[in-house]
Amino acid sequence: MPLPLVLAVATAASYGILDVTKPPYNADPSGKADSTKAIQKAVKDARDGRMIVYFPAGTYRVSDTIIANQQNHDRRDNPLLGRRDDFPCVLWGCTRGGRARIVLADHAPGFQDPANPKPVIYFISFREDGTVDNPNISFNQMIISLDVDLGEGNPGAIGVDHQGAQGSVAEDVHVRAHGAFAGFRGVSGSGGSFSHISVRGGRYGLYLAGLGLQKAFSGSQPSPVISYLTLVGQTEASILAATRGPLTLVGALIEGPGIRLEGARNPFDGALNLVDSVIRLRGAGPAISGNRPVYLSNVYVHDAREIARIDNAPPLGGRPKGWTHVIEYAASPSVLYPIWVNGARRSEPLVQVKPSGPPPEDFRRAHQWQEPLANWDDPGVANVKEPPYSAKGDGVSDDTEAIQRALEQKRDVFLPKGIYCISRPLRLRADSRLFGLGVHSKIVPKADSPAFADPTKPSPLLATPNAAEATCVAAFFQLWCRIPGAYAMHWRAGSNSMVRNVRTKLSPWEKGAGPASHPVILIEGYGGGRWYNALMHEKFPQTNSHRHVLVRGTRQALAFYMLNPEHSRADHMVEFDDVRNFNIYGLKSETLGAGGPRELTPVLIRRSGAFRIFGHGGNASAPPGQALYRLEDCSDFVLANFSYQFFPQATEPSRWYLVEDSTALGETIRTPATEFFTVYKRK
Repeated sequence: MPLPLVLAVATAASYGILDVTKPPYNADPSGKADSTKAIQKAVKDARDGRMIVYFPAGTYRVSDTIIANQQNHDRRDNPLLGRRDDFPCVLWGCTRGGRARIVLADHAPGFQDPANPKPVIYFISFREDGTVDNPNISFNQMIISLDVDLGEGNPGAIGVDHQGAQGSVAEDVHVRAHGAFAGFRGVSGSGGSFSHISVRGGRYGLYLAGLGLQKAFSGSQPSPVISYLTLVGQTEASILAATRGPLTLVGALIEGPGIRLEGARNPFDGALNLVDSVIRLRGAGPAISGNRPVYLSNVYVHDAREIARIDNAPPLGGRPKGWTHVIEYAASPSVLYPIWVNGARRSEPLVQVKPSGPPPEDFRRAHQWQEPLANWDDPGVANVKEPPYSAKGDGVSDDTEAIQRALEQKRDVFLPKGIYCISRPLRLRADSRLFGLGVHSKIVPKADSPAFADPTKPSPLLATPNAAEATCVAAFFQLWCRIPGAYAMHWRAGSNSMVRNVRTKLSPWEKGAGPASHPVILIEGYGGGRWYNALMHEKFPQTNSHRHVLVRGTRQALAFYMLNPEHSRADHMVEFDDVRNFNIYGLKSETLGAGGPRELTPVLIRRSGAFRIFGHGGNASAPPGQALYRLEDCSDFVLANFSYQFFPQATEPSRWYLVEDSTALGETIRTPATEFFTVYKRK
């Protein structure tokens, strides 16, 4: 028997879910009434209450911008809660029985001027004086599984404006933009990313440049990544990009006009990586054009007389009728962006293309989620706060037995809002899918438990079976391993597993505890899968041997869609040791800048091969004579479009290197930090 309405609303709220259709908001899911004010109030209240805004399936008509405004908050109900990080705006749609769709009213006032475009959903942060904060402190803001329809007669409308940083994402968001300005303005980076988004129609699919209240900023945060992107039917450009650092598109399908790279403000901005993608060009122009460096890998292009026209480089020709397979292409607009092959610089573009038939039907499958996550209230989902599990999530009680029992009995396990203390590692089954509500769902070790008491033998908060065929998923929660006897994850599930928006946090470090000498995330054995927005930026005590991420001895396919290691006192932040078959799509690091404690080499790769890293950026610097990347005895790899932001207080770039590559034959190549190479590869 269903719960009475008042009780049902209170129960959902206790789980961290604010339903916009329930009192006191009463947004109309039929689309008949205007729901602008109801949704706006819900967004503000959910932010302040540390909840998500939940949209049941239906149509929600709006006539003005919904502002998702993240602000600083005083520490409230728990002194361990952060400030901005724990008070994001999160908009989340239901996918059961239809989708949730926000529709802009036809001919809506304020959306008529394409010279002054206006978004329907606007993630931003206003200060008390009404000015705009830098988007580099827009944290953990999310829009998940929502559709946006820009209606008719709204030539100045933008679907979503979301330029955020760590933890900020747009996932499974689809915009109908026929006759409008753009589907999206801005893209998240620096530990955030976009995935599984699409735009149909519009002058632009993605307008990735400063605009409106954010005109003073670039079109993204550093090293943005967009995976499994679909753009169809734009009229002016599929993408206009002037991003901070390189833009990486992977698994994209573009049917329309080409990509324009323009307006980059700094030499480290605006490069493009296009990987495992398809362009069906509609119109006369080149598929890709501009004054920034470009690297293409495994791209199919249809009906393009010119595939790429990059300033100061020979145009890359294609077939005006038919398909061209770009196996590999690298072009640079100037000597500032050199091309390196097997330790030697070259001045001419790197070109490997051939006429072909259409791409295979499953061409983008490697970057597509094959099965959606369950909704929190789907039948068969185990809610750990409900009987028979009855976890407390109060930050005090031991919830280990309750959560572990749910994991053993059910495939899908939901962590409502709460702080769940555990006294031993939680162990996933090979098919487990554990999911929560982002940073509102936290797992914390009990400091006095034997499992987490020995810093020399630390235990993970979450562990998987060592199984190549495992399909387990961890998504939308935080692992808060604040003591030296605990670390976040021991991942040994294979290539079909997934980690999606799982935040790790270690500060504030337990008072009086010694330094951490273990990795925060350890991937080994059959470990692999797809990792979305893996980020660590902490200032807790660490020994030289500590690592944010350690991957060792793996052979399963492993892919990071945004890897963001920052701020460490160790020798290195990320280490790959004896690893093959991994890809990193977008890596942003900070060493000394933005509060980092010291300069160091963020990435160490040893005795590894068959790997590719697309796009490095961020406020990073190495000590004199050292490099940001150190490669030892590695082969068969590609590093594409590496750059970094200058930091005035750091060591002068002429005194350190971007990459140091030491081969098994004793040769060492060092690339200057005063250059931002288009590609560095070794066969």
